[in-house]
Amino acid sequence: MNEYPQERFHGLTASEVREAAKATDEPVLYPIKENKRIKKYWEGIDKKKASLIKCY
Repeated sequence: MNEYPQERFHGLTASEVREAAKATDEPVLYPIKENKRIKKYWEGIDKKKASLIKCY
């Protein structure tokens, strides 16, 4: 929490971001980067489901 500044937090540590969020009414949003491997995994699951539905 107090170490390792993160790129998505614009060089701040997690504890610095938390403290800044507590100090304001409108905290800064730090979106999480999309994980393409997870997205591809779920697309494969959806394709399998669609193929099973067509069989019935």
